[in-house]
Amino acid sequence: MRIFTYRFLKCNYYICTPNPTIKLDIEQFIYSGVLEEYCLGMLNDEDAAFVVQMSMLYPRVKEELTNIEFAFEYFAQDNAITPSPLLKKKF
Repeated sequence: MRIFTYRFLKCNYYICTPNPTIKLDIEQFIYSGVLEEYCLGMLNDEDAAFVVQMSMLYPRVKEELTNIEFAFEYFAQDNAITPSPLLKKKF
């Protein structure tokens, strides 16, 4: 199994580089906000692929990603606004 290191860039994205001598701090990765950006679709393809790879390698990342997705779904449903019946007649 490959272990990755990462470095923060000005744009708050992670770049991974293979380095077997330095272990990735999973908790720091989780609390960086990159999982929330992934759920919101704010990452480019390379960074999104890295998040998917991390979620496959580390069950803790997958668990947190699932929790964030559920939280966003709950927030969306909880704050949904039912359209007026008059709106339907307009269409």
